[in-house]
Amino acid sequence: MAIKEDRELMTQLAHSTNILRELTDNESLKLKNVLLKMLNDILSLCNKHNIDIILVGGSALGAIRHKGFIPWDDDLDLGLSRADYTKFIKLIESGALGSKYEFTYPNNKTDSKNLFLKIFLKGSKNVEITDITSPFPKGIFVDIFPIDYALPPGWKNKIKGFISNIWAYLSVSVLFYQYPNKEYENFMCSNNESAKRFRIRKLLGKLGSIIPHRLWAYHYDSFIQHKKTDFLTIPSGRKHYSGETLNANIFFPSKKAVFEGIQVNVPNNIDAYLKNLYGHYMDIPPIEKRERHYAVSYTHLRAHETVL
Repeated sequence: MAIKEDRELMTQLAHSTNILRELTDNESLKLKNVLLKMLNDILSLCNKHNIDIILVGGSALGAIRHKGFIPWDDDLDLGLSRADYTKFIKLIESGALGSKYEFTYPNNKTDSKNLFLKIFLKGSKNVEITDITSPFPKGIFVDIFPIDYALPPGWKNKIKGFISNIWAYLSVSVLFYQYPNKEYENFMCSNNESAKRFRIRKLLGKLGSIIPHRLWAYHYDSFIQHKKTDFLTIPSGRKHYSGETLNANIFFPSKKAVFEGIQVNVPNNIDAYLKNLYGHYMDIPPIEKRERHYAVSYTHLRAHETVL
């Protein structure tokens, strides 16, 4: 799928160009410390309101394989059932998470950086190359994904998965076109293959921009929702709608795990969940296949001393 290939290509370009740089060990440590404080605030709110929030993706893998962050990774991925996701958004919109945070998520009133909820720490800076010229917050962030009911595996699931993937691809293309970014264009045009893909995205973004990105994201979020079934998925996760469709009892009820000394929730059948995403998930991947997060070369990471 093109979306997966784009992610892999971005990792290759990051290794082969000097536009991005890896965080230093000290920066990575500071970032992780801030993320843990953000996690504690989010968990506190969820526990207070009986919201079952779980680690997903690389954070779930880190909890099981490393009892915390994957050493070379420095982000935090959380998941909520659609009901809890909606409840959580209403809470943070009312200010329940406090004044030190801001957020974006797909809705029909304001634009959203991603196709899922992102929570940003005010006063911090962690600019991604795709986001230099956008109007969205640029602080240290936590990703929170909705976990939706899904069609059972089969041809209907594959059709809905295909449509949702195309929809997501077009939405991101419109986002890039709507907020032109010379640094990102230079980055993507640093080799022939990535330049070709960027030109396709740019053309699709131009054609699709008759509809603003805000509505692309909002209607995508509406499309991926479904009435109750025996299956759940994370449509905006790493393997997308069909690739993450699993029996509902693999996700919930959640089970306890430890992440950097903090008690957290993870999917109920964590082994099945991680095998679906990563295969032999306890194996340490070679350096060249480790997914990293990079900073824009002229942007440094800084957070309020009161947070650190």
